[in-house]
Amino acid sequence: MLKHLLLAALLILPGLSHAQTDTAAPKPKDAAAAKPKPPVMVPLADGDLVMPAPADWKQVKPRNRIIEQEFAVAIKEVDAPARFTVMASGGSIEQNVNRWIGQFKKLAQPEEGKPGELHDLEVNGMKAHWVDLAGDYLDSPRGPFGPKVEKKDYRVLAAIVETKDSGNYFFKLVGPDKVVAKHKDAFLTMLKGVKAK
Repeated sequence: MLKHLLLAALLILPGLSHAQTDTAAPKPKDAAAAKPKPPVMVPLADGDLVMPAPADWKQVKPRNRIIEQEFAVAIKEVDAPARFTVMASGGSIEQNVNRWIGQFKKLAQPEEGKPGELHDLEVNGMKAHWVDLAGDYLDSPRGPFGPKVEKKDYRVLAAIVETKDSGNYFFKLVGPDKVVAKHKDAFLTMLKGVKAK
């Protein structure tokens, strides 16, 4: 009788083993869905410059005429998106950085360095400077001369690229700290990809 029981167990076990393997087998993932989308090449300065905007940044109508390009930048965890703007402007590097610092009622201490510390890099043969600011921000939704609205726990990534033929170009990402922090790498990758045609 023991012989018959062992024989029955051997016949049943392969079937069970096969069923368990099928259940536990991971489902194949869509390789195309896993790949990041390529950036969108956005022309600036009447086509003299090009900027690789991240594919998940949504292009929107600029709030005013001095802004050349504007994007809404979001994350799922935060309702309010950040605002990314691009424009040509004058003034020295120091003047503009001081102006950006002055847009904060209170600056937070960064993880490294000092508040408002300027970082320099070369962008495809052009000089670039960027700053990372955080704290209590004084927003100007109606423009620089309109009323200020205080925004707690905000962050600004702002950069100036010194172009050869189109003057200085400003790239500025402003919004809730969590949103801007999540897109910091994308901002710097975009900045390093700005090219003159």
